[in-house]
Amino acid sequence: MVNHRYSQSNGALIKNTGHRPEVVTAKPKVSYLHYIHYFRAVAIIGIVAVHCKSSFLWGSKLEEQFWSSLLVYSTVLFVFIAGFLFQHIHSRRFDYKNYLSKKFTYVIIPYIFASIPAILEKLYLDPESMTWLPVYLQDQPAILKVFYMLLTGKHFGPFWFIPMISMVYVISPLLVYLDKKPWFYRFVFPPVFVAGLFMFNFGYEFTTIESFAFFIPIYIFGMWASRHKESITGLQYKLLIPLASLCVIFIVLEMTGVISLDTSYGAYRPEETYELPFNFGKLKMSLLCLVMLNSFYLIREKNLPVLSLLADYSFGVYFVHLYVIRAIEQLVYQTGHSFVFNSFYFVLHVILVTLSCCLIIFLIKKLTGQKSRYFIGS
Repeated sequence: MVNHRYSQSNGALIKNTGHRPEVVTAKPKVSYLHYIHYFRAVAIIGIVAVHCKSSFLWGSKLEEQFWSSLLVYSTVLFVFIAGFLFQHIHSRRFDYKNYLSKKFTYVIIPYIFASIPAILEKLYLDPESMTWLPVYLQDQPAILKVFYMLLTGKHFGPFWFIPMISMVYVISPLLVYLDKKPWFYRFVFPPVFVAGLFMFNFGYEFTTIESFAFFIPIYIFGMWASRHKESITGLQYKLLIPLASLCVIFIVLEMTGVISLDTSYGAYRPEETYELPFNFGKLKMSLLCLVMLNSFYLIREKNLPVLSLLADYSFGVYFVHLYVIRAIEQLVYQTGHSFVFNSFYFVLHVILVTLSCCLIIFLIKKLTGQKSRYFIGS
């Protein structure tokens, strides 16, 4: 038996067999970014919190405005991270077929499983709630309605995100191509990003195309940040302090009414008044992405097990959190008592929902073992 030996030269392995050297191409290693992992945990907390916020009435309008200003665009954080990791992982080597296969396995299949309760509820328990269903589908077989729900995410509040991000998956080869072109980030990305700051329509009430148009500049923003991560994180407090200060200023302006919260968060439709207002909320959350990026980079060496676990469970938390929120709401309503939020109770509610989600995911992982990602995405 021949004893093969390997030496490394310029990223390739040279296999010595005693004859002519044979070059074996080594797959480039992708470094693991702990600070992005921790950032992901904060992003999923924001998404849980923004849906918790509307569970009950608020006693103080000012407190509600503060949490609205801080949380409502939390999906921006999630999309930014997705773009960041896409560029970080696939900038050197990209296998489109394998990429789509993994996304189907670990995103689409869990999405289908997580959708089953919501679809059954829409079809059989609360058919009157399907007013969003197009007229031409009202009298069609259930299978067509199910297909429409999965294609649009209209069956359950946060599930609009999966059809939207799936559009990004489809165009990923174009994004990889553009990422390699210096002119793209210099001349194309800036106007695309600025144009995105004049958009408002996204989410459950709008179409997948509208949500895609709203978020694709943020996804590319994440790719840009990944390509320049050494420069961005190298600035540390020189970047962190001024951007964090700007975010605080925006929050104060929103809470004092200088910037209207009503025109900053999704429900505003510029075409109704023929205005073209600027989306300060989206800009604020985009700046917060860089603040979070630098903040977690500064503490990247620290061991933060709670954030690490939450980041590991993040996709599963996304799939189950609204089910948990609705269950808690029903339990409270069944008692016959009214419940009013203040900041303390709101934070407790977010913690309770998050812990409940983690417990559910833990149990599913125990039951399904290594196949848990097929069922819950985590």
